Amino acid sequence: MERDAKIPSWHWLMNKINVVLKILAIVFVAEIVVMVGLNMFGASLSPYAMSTIDAFALVALSFPMIYFWIILPADKSRRKFEATLEMTRSELKNSKKEHSRNLAEEHVRSRSLADLSPDAILVHKKGEILYANTAAAETFAFAERSDLIGKSIWDFIPPDSTETIKTRIAALSQNDEALPFTEVKMMRKDGLAFDAEIVGGLVPMDGEMVIQSIIRDVSERKKANTEVRKLSQALEQSPSSVMITDTRGIVEYINPSFTSISGYEPEDIIGQNASILKSGQSSRGTFDDLWETISAGKEWRGEMYNRKKNGDLYWEMASISPIRSETGEITHYLAVKEDITQRKQAEEQLTHNANYDELTDLPNRVLAMDRLSLAIARAHRESRMVALLFVDLDRFKNVNDTLGHNIGDKLLQEAAMRLKDCIRDGDTVARLGGDEFLLVLPDLGAAISSEIVAHKILEAFSKPFYLEGQELFISASMGITVYPADGKTPDVLLRNADSAMYRAKKKGRNTYSFFTLELDQLAHDNLRLDGHLRHALEMNELSLNFQPLIDGKTGLLTGAEALLRWDNEVLGRVGPDKFIPQAEETGMIVPIGEWVLMEACQQAAKWVNAGNPDFRIAVNVSSRQFRDGKIVDMVVRALLDSGLPPHCLELELTENLLVEDAPLTSFTLREIKQMGVRLSIDDFGTGYSALSYLKRFPFDTLKIDRSFVCDITSDPENAALVTAIIAMARSLDLKVVGEGVETKDQLEMLQAEKCDTIQGYYYSKPLTVENFTAYLDKANQSRKLA
Repeated sequence: MERDAKIPSWHWLMNKINVVLKILAIVFVAEIVVMVGLNMFGASLSPYAMSTIDAFALVALSFPMIYFWIILPADKSRRKFEATLEMTRSELKNSKKEHSRNLAEEHVRSRSLADLSPDAILVHKKGEILYANTAAAETFAFAERSDLIGKSIWDFIPPDSTETIKTRIAALSQNDEALPFTEVKMMRKDGLAFDAEIVGGLVPMDGEMVIQSIIRDVSERKKANTEVRKLSQALEQSPSSVMITDTRGIVEYINPSFTSISGYEPEDIIGQNASILKSGQSSRGTFDDLWETISAGKEWRGEMYNRKKNGDLYWEMASISPIRSETGEITHYLAVKEDITQRKQAEEQLTHNANYDELTDLPNRVLAMDRLSLAIARAHRESRMVALLFVDLDRFKNVNDTLGHNIGDKLLQEAAMRLKDCIRDGDTVARLGGDEFLLVLPDLGAAISSEIVAHKILEAFSKPFYLEGQELFISASMGITVYPADGKTPDVLLRNADSAMYRAKKKGRNTYSFFTLELDQLAHDNLRLDGHLRHALEMNELSLNFQPLIDGKTGLLTGAEALLRWDNEVLGRVGPDKFIPQAEETGMIVPIGEWVLMEACQQAAKWVNAGNPDFRIAVNVSSRQFRDGKIVDMVVRALLDSGLPPHCLELELTENLLVEDAPLTSFTLREIKQMGVRLSIDDFGTGYSALSYLKRFPFDTLKIDRSFVCDITSDPENAALVTAIIAMARSLDLKVVGEGVETKDQLEMLQAEKCDTIQGYYYSKPLTVENFTAYLDKANQSRKLA
């Protein structure tokens, strides 16, 4: 309570003095009046009376001066103070009312906030509960908060928490500041214990300090934390590799198994893009499918071929799924992966064991017949031939009987190696069993081409075998059948080849025999062809034709493919389908191929220098040219000698080159690619394994084989295949060339599928140098007019 203000004592004194001075002023005035009257009437007073009157006059005169100089200002100050005092009393009265109103409002507001609090609030004194909010009733399982009033707080504290609470209450009595949260056990009305966090502080209530406790039920939070810890431990201890990235693929978390498998420590990869794991062996289509799936909020599952920190490659089975926020927005991606390298190797080993001969590591009968079936299907589609050579070692039984099976096994292994040296890439040598071997020669333009292989085999077996210090001579007898003349199914061809082999043995062994007599004459003709071909270069009988390459969108000329032609004085014009297989078999394709590359680059450089800077020349390259290891030097020399820009040269390779994923082939292709030379895969879709091997090589262009294009308007299956090939090429970022286009309908279908380049008789047949130059000039004129 504030005390009323009082008037100071000096103000009372001044009031009394003020009254006296006023009286003296009246006396002074009266004296003046008396003296004036006496002077007017001529009256006179005695000297003593006059002295007395003068003294009174001086005293009376001094008091007005004191009044006006001192008393009057002081009186004004007094009146001002009294006014201020009255105002202060009024303000104090209003302030008391406002303070009382604010206290009331604050009390109501505090009670309202307490009731809105999700935490239990208890106000208690000496253990007795004086106030409880709504949350307290719910926390302690009471129907109404009023039910808690008057109860003891110790009714809700288990014995194991009593000491903690008492210690905190004692601390509060010594320190009026709130203590931090402490976790304790508490009990509900029904005796059920729960985990709680409690904070206490002193608050005023009805003029005295009491304890206010805020209690938070943390049972669910602790349970959730326990689950989180379990999940975290599960991730940390999981044998599976776990990685979490943001939506851009930036790594934010990896578990120890990830480090163990990949070799990447957290500091190596966190903050990096997950693409750091890419090996370059998986197709772009795989990753496009992955991102399309997870970006749509779905789970992606599949196998990935990744690279460890040390460079080793490994297989993973991955499950990648999105992580969503409470609003459903994708915020992260979770990848759970398992190293399946050993499983893949085991599967490959099982597959290998099921398809390959254990002794020689050659394909067995099952795989050989499967490859023969594929070769027959392709030959049927392309109107080509397949040859089958049944090879039996002569008198092999004598080796086993005299020298033992150990020497016999080593002889079979050496024989298998010699047979492999006699075939092309893409051919198959298989062991049927015992001393019997089978050779499958697909994609032959002429049946007699198989005779060249037979001669190679006879020559290879004419040399002695050196086994464990012993020199052995053994020959081979061969029977040859050809699809489709000698049979149209694998079983029939094999049976007829076996029959032809026995005919060779009857001839005296160490020879070969065709299933039909007509092929004997063809074999003779083939040897004649080979004799002339060996002199074709020195006789200057070879030449080049050029077939235009047309932009599928604009119809403009973009380049040409160089095609080899041979005109012989005796044989006349020999078709490429006859002499090129012969050149492949004999190895003549290497010097011939070098001549073609040099000649094509020289001519293309002339067209480029004539005002066609982006003119592209496509040159076919044989797999035999890669085998001798000189192809890189050959390309460099051709470009330097001709002056042709590297980007104007495109090398076309057949699928046969990709059948064996030889490291040398891959390395050679990448060397050529680094020069700026473009690479194209020719006759796509007709090989054995183009789909699985294509992604491993740095190709720029894919040529759809003419066998698909010719029936594209009449055969729905071919149309579907062409569409699929173009779509696959797009996913691998490859340009597409459709060759063999002869009709407008074929052209329009390829244009509808957005085929990049068109080649075929619809635009032009292969032209000589002179005719192609004229064709190019005409195309340039048309372009200028347009």
